[in-house]
Amino acid sequence: MLDVKAFGDLSAALLTPVIGVVTTIILVNQHRLEKRKLRLQLFEKRYAVYLAAMEYITTTMREGKSTTAAQASFLRDSRDRVFLFDKRIHQFLDDVWKQSVDLEMHQEIFRDLPVGAERTKHVEAVPAIKTQLPVLVQRAQELFRRLFKMVERMNNSG
Repeated sequence: MLDVKAFGDLSAALLTPVIGVVTTIILVNQHRLEKRKLRLQLFEKRYAVYLAAMEYITTTMREGKSTTAAQASFLRDSRDRVFLFDKRIHQFLDDVWKQSVDLEMHQEIFRDLPVGAERTKHVEAVPAIKTQLPVLVQRAQELFRRLFKMVERMNNSG
C-alpha cells in the first residue's frame, strides 16, 4: 500500500510536467489564434481596397465620367495598396486611376474646344477609355480572386 507521503511526493513531481504541457498547449493555441486574427485583419484591409476599386470602376461606368472628387476618394481608399498587395495588383490599381484621369481630362478638354480635328481626337478618346472599364472589372475579379483563394488556402492549412 502506498504511503501518503510517497503519494504526495509523486503527485508533486508529476504536477510540474503536467502544468508545463498544459501551458504549452495554451500558448500554441494562442499563437494560432493570433495568426488567424492577423490573417483576417489583412484580408479585411485587402477586401476593402477591392471593394473601393470595384465601386470606383462601376460608378465611372454607370455615370460615364470620372470626377476629381471620385479620384481623390479612390486614392484615399486604396492608399495602403503598396503594403497590402504585390506589384501586379498595385500596378492594376494605378492603371485604373490613370484611365479615369485620362477620361476626365479628355471630357474636360473637348467640352471647350470648337468643332475640329483637335476636339474630334478628344471626343473619340472617351469611348475608347469607356470600353476598357468592363475589362478592368474582369481584370480586378481575376487578380483579386487569386489573392482571396490564396488566403483561403492559408486559412485551411492552419
